Amino acid sequence: MLRNFFFWAIQCIQRGFDFKGRACRREVWSYAVFIGIINLLLSLIIGETLAGILMFILFIIPGISSCVKRLHDINLSGKWVFVFYGMIFAVYGYVIYIFIALGMMSDQYPGIENLSDEEIWQFMTQYMSDEVVNLLVLFGIHLVTSIVLLVLMLKRGTAGENKYGQPHDYIDRDRSILDKH
Repeated sequence: MLRNFFFWAIQCIQRGFDFKGRACRREVWSYAVFIGIINLLLSLIIGETLAGILMFILFIIPGISSCVKRLHDINLSGKWVFVFYGMIFAVYGYVIYIFIALGMMSDQYPGIENLSDEEIWQFMTQYMSDEVVNLLVLFGIHLVTSIVLLVLMLKRGTAGENKYGQPHDYIDRDRSILDKH
């Protein structure tokens, strides 16, 4: 079973720049767990921030590709995955905007850089209430899109051929290759 897990994860990485075809649940979830384990190990070795940046750079394209092919497996266009990733970038972009705005406000409000996290939250709710509301709305929309994507990733693929091709289940065909090693 562990050998099959690694087989599926490696296969997903090998097909990481191919956006055509289909990917079964086993392939996508083996890849997700495998990447999670690598991220955890890297975080312990080089730190969380650096590991997160490195994992993002190395695995963003294979991650998008696996999501696209998973959507193809349930007979949906892979373009829907960009709604999810668009929300991620919108939330992080807005957070960066707020930090830049806070930095620019430090000239108007001396001592803002010495505030605790709770005091910064109070300051933001008092002087930046619109930005806080917008950020909370973006987080809410992102949460909803994440739940929808999760449900779609868990859904069983269409049986037989669909408009994106044959089901992608190579494990039976390649079992003999795995057993030889």
